Amino acid sequence: NSRQNKDHDSSGSTTVGCDCPFFVSVRGRVFATSRSTLRNFEADTFFSSLLRFHGEQNEAHDGTTNHEQNNNTIFLDRDPDVFEVLLPWMANPKQTEICVSSMTPEFRKKFLEDIQFYNITSLMTSLGPLLLDQPLTEESASADSNDH
Repeated sequence: NSRQNKDHDSSGSTTVGCDCPFFVSVRGRVFATSRSTLRNFEADTFFSSLLRFHGEQNEAHDGTTNHEQNNNTIFLDRDPDVFEVLLPWMANPKQTEICVSSMTPEFRKKFLEDIQFYNITSLMTSLGPLLLDQPLTEESASADSNDH
């Protein structure tokens, strides 16, 4: 028997979920996590939408939320190396640092593409300029506004 519990997503709504592992297969590399990790850091991300859809599909299957019968795996055709960096941050965004300076230019590009795909706005805002290798400074911001 899997235990049922009520989770609260970032929008404050209550959802019925399972405390069992949830798996994300990213181009064949499987990551074990939980539904709450994928939806606790921000509302309206790719993951929160996907989990709502995944839950609706599972419940529509037989009218129950029998998680032992339903597949708790989602498949993503994205970069698994990027997801490996993102997952610890999603689990604990306030205490996990993403070190952009150690990323290669190619990885920075992939990382930016994936956080845009996943619609993680807080990372797009905070890391976007660094990932583009164009950190925003007061001087560059005023120069940009003077050019227009």
